[in-house]
Amino acid sequence: MKQKIILLLLLLTSASLTLQADTTDSMWQTIAEHLSYLGYECTKDGDKITARHHIKPGFDIHIHNNGILFRAWFQHRKSAEDDFANFVVLINHLNRFTTVLKYYCDSEKDLVLTAWYPLPYGKQSFSSFVSAWETDFVSSTAKNKERIAHFIQ
Repeated sequence: MKQKIILLLLLLTSASLTLQADTTDSMWQTIAEHLSYLGYECTKDGDKITARHHIKPGFDIHIHNNGILFRAWFQHRKSAEDDFANFVVLINHLNRFTTVLKYYCDSEKDLVLTAWYPLPYGKQSFSSFVSAWETDFVSSTAKNKERIAHFIQ
C-alpha cells in the first residue's frame, strides 16, 4: 500500500511538472507573439526571451518570483569608473522619473534597467506594463541625455 501511494505521488508530481512546462512554453509563445505585435523581434534561449526593436531599447525577460523580470544592460564608459559618485547620483536621479522601471549599477559598473510584471499574463495588463516600461525609459532618459552619454556607451 505504501509503495502504491509513493508511486501515485510520483505520477502526480510528474504530471504537474509536465503541465507547468507546457504552461510555461505556452505562456512564452503568447508573450513572444504579443511583443512581436508591438514591433519587437523575439528569440527564446532556454528559460528567457530576448526582445530587440529597431528603435526602442532591447531587453531580456525571464521568470522570477512568480512574475516576469525585464532586464536591459548598457555598457559603461571609463568615466563611470572615474566619477562613480556622480554616476550613482545620476542613477538615483533617473529613478525619480519612473513608474515601473528601476535603474541600478551592477558589479561591473554597467547600467541595468529592470522591471517586474506579476503573473498570470493578461493581454491588457501586459500591454499597459510594456507601455509603462517604454514610457519610463523615454521620459527618464530624454531629460538626461548628456549626463547619460557621459557615463554610458
